[in-house]
Amino acid sequence: MLEKVRAAATEFLTGDTTMTKKEFWLTVTSCTLAGVLVGLFLAPVTRGIIIGSNNGNGNGCGNREYHEDDQDDATECIGVDEL
Repeated sequence: MLEKVRAAATEFLTGDTTMTKKEFWLTVTSCTLAGVLVGLFLAPVTRGIIIGSNNGNGNGCGNREYHEDDQDDATECIGVDEL
């Protein structure tokens, strides 16, 4: 079975193939764009998919669970007048 596939592939790939400049550049452009699309789709998967910004902003300004006991610290946050 493998020998038949190998023989068919060898027969298919033998011989000269010509292509115009237009066909060549169209093929190069298509392969480049396909590579970019595959890269864009696979990039988030390489580090795991995270929904949200995850920028590390955990200062607690305006967050009631951090400021239930200490109201003085809550008023020090910029833009927080009253909790």
